[in-house]
Parts: sequence; structure tokens; C-alpha cells
Amino acid sequence: MKVKLGQAVKMFFGNSSLEMVYFEAISNSLDADATEINLEINIDAISRAETLKIIIEDNGLGFDDWRYKKFSKLFDVEESSHKGLGRLVYLCYFEEVEVDSIFDNNRQRKFTFSENFDEEDNEVSIISNVPPRTTLTMDRCTLQKVATYDFLLPTKIKTKILDEFYTRLFQYKIAGRKIVININSTISGKLHSEILSTDDIPDMLLVEMDATLNLYDKFQLYYSIKEVEPNETSLISAISVDNRTKKVDIIAEENIPTGYKMVFLLMSDYFIGKVDVTRQNLTLTKTELREIQKSF
Repeated sequence: MKVKLGQAVKMFFGNSSLEMVYFEAISNSLDADATEINLEINIDAISRAETLKIIIEDNGLGFDDWRYKKFSKLFDVEESSHKGLGRLVYLCYFEEVEVDSIFDNNRQRKFTFSENFDEEDNEVSIISNVPPRTTLTMDRCTLQKVATYDFLLPTKIKTKILDEFYTRLFQYKIAGRKIVININSTISGKLHSEILSTDDIPDMLLVEMDATLNLYDKFQLYYSIKEVEPNETSLISAISVDNRTKKVDIIAEENIPTGYKMVFLLMSDYFIGKVDVTRQNLTLTKTELREIQKSF
């Protein structure tokens, strides 16, 4: 049974935001073992959303036959931490996504992802020995306007990506694996650039705790507290859910101690799958959230 992608997009991602395009592409790149991801954004002006073009390239394993088959089928997942729906968010903002992927060092697959996507419509060719890479080109933007520069400026995008993937990047850092994400935006002909890498993740201390939510799962609280200039004061307090970071408020913004940069990450197997299919909302109960805040 085939799914009408247009209806699925409206059903699951009717309340999405443009930043989710970046999140989904980066998550897929990391799942494909990429160590370098290049995000290129081009737009004539924020008022001319129809000129928005996004290109995302990575050095991951590429769309081999197995990965292409999984991409072609919604809800085809092997772990509860994967939802099998994220790629639909591309079609909230672009009519089509051109995919060009090199895999197995000598094979190249090209296909177009759109509301009329058909698994059979892909072209595979044999090429010279070339390292794996995948490029997504998102064109023909359907937005009337881009709501804010926060979706376009690398400084803002870097912060949003870091907030979303803090725990995953931290785990890569612990494992000694370096990830680099290059972010470049050309807005009205002016280039803006930022680099996000695992080097941006601080070293952290660990506190082991017994969970009060059940008798089985343990909590691991990783934290970092550094003195900084008063204007650099910040606090990140979050839980790790399916390799994504979800913020949990533990201190009102006006009560954050000035002159400190603080990070608190709470990890536990208890949180696996505790997010909706679009990854936008936690599915924890109010009681569970209160217990988590107590733990922090």
C-alpha cells in the first residue's frame, strides 16, 4: 500500500519550522557515519522566500541499496529511537529534493524526492573510484516568506543545531570521533559562515543517580560549569531522547547566576522513545517531568 506523501506531510508536520530541515538532514548524515557535513544556504532576500535554496552535503556511506530501500518506505525502522518520518519535513518547504549519492566507492545513485516520489524512479551508474558522498539540493521553496533571519544566519543555525544535537555530539567527543559541520549562508549576495564541531563541546563531569521513575533505569547527569564574561552567561539543561537533546527548564532565566556558562545533560535508557513521531514534543507526563526537574 502506497502512502500519499502530500497528505502525510500535512498530517505529521503541519506545525513544523524551517530549522527542522537542517535537523533531519544532519541526523541522517550522522546515521550514515558522516564526519563532515556542509550546509549551504542561498537566498536573494528574506522577503523573497521563493529564491531560497539549501544544499547539504556529507561524506557518509551514501544511499546504497539497503539505505535507499529504507528511505523509500515510511515507518520502516529497526529501533524505537528512529521514527521513519523525518524526511517528510523537506516537502513542507520545497517542492522537490534532488539527491546525488556516491556509495561503495564506484556507484552513484540519483533520484528526486517529491510528493510524487516512486521507489522505482532512481538511476544507478558505475563510476570511477570516488569516496562516498551524498548531496541533497532543495529548490523551489513553497514558503510565502521566511519568518526570521534565525533560520538563515549561521550564528543562529549553529546554536539551534547545537541545542538539538548536544548529547549526540558529546557522545562522539567521548568516543574520540570528530564531527565538523560547516554552515555557509549567502543572503542578498553577502556570505556568512560558522563552523560547529565536537571541539565546541566542553569536557564534563559525571554524577550517577538512581532514577525515581522506576526501579530499573539509572540516570547519568553530565555537567560543565565554567566562569565566563557576564555577557556570555548561559544555561543548557536538557535530557537526551533518541540521540536528540530536549530542553528541560530547571531555573527561571532571571535567576541564572551571572558570569557562568553551565551545561547539564541527563541521560537514561528510560527516555528512549519518549518523543512523538515528529520529534517536536516530549511524551513524558507532568509527573515524570516534575521528577526529572527534581533530579536536576
